Amino acid sequence: MSNEKYELLMREMDSIAKKLERFPESLKESAFNKMVEALLVQNVDEESVDEKIVLDNSSVDKPSISEEREEDRGFSTLVRDFYDRASGSTCNDMEFSTLSAYFFETEAPSQMKRRTIGPDDLERMCRITRRRVPANCRSTLNNAKNHKAYLKSDGKGLYLLTEDGRKFVKGKLSQLSD
Repeated sequence: MSNEKYELLMREMDSIAKKLERFPESLKESAFNKMVEALLVQNVDEESVDEKIVLDNSSVDKPSISEEREEDRGFSTLVRDFYDRASGSTCNDMEFSTLSAYFFETEAPSQMKRRTIGPDDLERMCRITRRRVPANCRSTLNNAKNHKAYLKSDGKGLYLLTEDGRKFVKGKLSQLSD
């Protein structure tokens, strides 16, 4: 492995470690496994699959890769269904970030529900819905806070949905039922 590839891998692993700090202890192992799997899939092309390092995790009681992918597909389907119902494709980036915060607060599966959203969450939601990822997700969330008052900062780099944000999303959802 070249020094350049090694350094890139080390930066990616450092990034994963920082992201894991936000997860509750009970979810850290599962989140770690999914992030590393995504990193491996992202960095390994078809021709170099034989070179992929396989870690022996036989002592860890966790779902098989196919079960985890099935869970991801279920989550992706929930996300896309929600955005279709809320006409997410017609939203600007600030409105889309508000829909994402609402999704995590009210629509996500119980083990994934939370009150905050961060730049990585927004990027993931864009990718799942096949939407263009904003150039700077943190700025997009900040703009939804400053310009629309749909979000507010939690003081730790994450954002919470405001009552105005909830009203916006409920309005989008009720437009469909009219």
